[in-house]
Amino acid sequence: MPRDWWDDWDEARRRMEKEFRRMHDEMERVFSFGVRRLPPPFVGKALATTEKALATAEPSIDLIDQENELIITADLPGIEKGDVNISVRDNQLEISAEMKEESKEKREGYLRRERTYSQYYRKLSLPAEVNEEKVKATFKNGVLEITLPKKQVKKGKKVKID
Repeated sequence: MPRDWWDDWDEARRRMEKEFRRMHDEMERVFSFGVRRLPPPFVGKALATTEKALATAEPSIDLIDQENELIITADLPGIEKGDVNISVRDNQLEISAEMKEESKEKREGYLRRERTYSQYYRKLSLPAEVNEEKVKATFKNGVLEITLPKKQVKKGKKVKID
């Protein structure tokens, strides 16, 4: 099966993230002096400059380009159906989801409270024009499946010369 542009883009992105992680590790080694560890430079695609960015992950996706439709599956572990948002606009698909959890345990002499927050975000350009009005999505066991029907390309008309 021949490689397509998506594979090349994904490979370039992975190489870039690997290089940023290597530079981060080197900077941490040089400047750490046993103080505080630096936050990782990338979580998903977001530069880790805020706490929210630190908790953002990019979901893994599969894109299948069939004759009449695109089928995209995205892994969103730990997320509930109602916490997922999908938008299709200008031939781009945007998937976002967030999970907030709080647990509290109170016993005599102590109180333990934990809060977790995680967020998924991915935006991608679609390889074909799609009919935005007929997009369908299902969500089961942390796996999101989106079916995007392609727009029908009008065939040209042969003109007879008089």
